[in-house]
Amino acid sequence: MIFFHLLYDLVGKNEFNHIIGGFYRTFYATGATTEQFIQFVKRNSKQDLTHFFEEWAYSPVFAKRLNEFESYNELYQFYKVNNQTQCCYREIELRDEKMIRRVTFLIITVLLPSCSFVQTVKVKPYECGPLARGNFGVVFSVIQPSNSQTYFVKGEANDVCPKLLSADCVLGVESSYCANNNSANEYECNSIKIFSIIQYQNGTCF
Repeated sequence: MIFFHLLYDLVGKNEFNHIIGGFYRTFYATGATTEQFIQFVKRNSKQDLTHFFEEWAYSPVFAKRLNEFESYNELYQFYKVNNQTQCCYREIELRDEKMIRRVTFLIITVLLPSCSFVQTVKVKPYECGPLARGNFGVVFSVIQPSNSQTYFVKGEANDVCPKLLSADCVLGVESSYCANNNSANEYECNSIKIFSIIQYQNGTCF
């Protein structure tokens, strides 16, 4: 979902709708590969999206970027500068959010399963506490006690933990801890992941 939010803001609403509509009409009957989607967007966009796609489609660098920035606005500004786009960031309105969700579904139905875009996950934290590990100030575990998965999160525990524990579930992106941080501990590499929070959710989550 973050991928499409960024693409939407980088190219602007009108261009985004034009590109996605054209892509769906072109490939809905035959299906398409991730590479065909990328090349279609590049051909039909007025923006230079080379750097954006290099990090979000051709490499795992997007996980590093998610950990570098504290907010979506900072992430957007980074790609805005690097892509030299003239679009302006704004808070996405509810109707835009719903539209992007529908577009995401349409794209997923067209692209082959080999699509390498970022995958989001939903978790239900059941323990949360402070952490002093570089930029990470929060550690939490998922609700299943049998699952030894532990997540590190940026931020202050007194701010993040109440939000994590009060939400019915939390939407975010998980990435490897050892891929972006030095660790010689095999147990840490297998049991710890970095979690970048997208949204705290209430209601039916699973």
